[in-house]
Amino acid sequence: MEDEYLEDLAYVRKEPNVHNLNEVYRKDLSDHSGYADQCADSYGQRRMWWPGKTLDHKKHQLDAKPWPMSSDQEVPVIDPRINTLVALIMNAIRDGNITAAPVNGDDVERAA
Repeated sequence: MEDEYLEDLAYVRKEPNVHNLNEVYRKDLSDHSGYADQCADSYGQRRMWWPGKTLDHKKHQLDAKPWPMSSDQEVPVIDPRINTLVALIMNAIRDGNITAAPVNGDDVERAA
């Protein structure tokens, strides 16, 4: 059954198996939760948000380590690296010396 299902998706037949195509289409539309979770996790890591973080940067839980109301400090690690790489790439694009070189005689006018 699985082999026939995969063959219907991989090979062109005289008549497409609309049921299988519809099933794959519906799965693609509805099953993007893994990607959404990854994006939400990356967003939270870049902005240093985590479950239980408060606006006053103190640990309010009773079982907080090392003690309740201790400091819950942030150390920006991810955002500066992303900003540095973006700036590096933008400088490379802006300052790059891009030239067009003709490959054959027909390209001379276009490359000039």
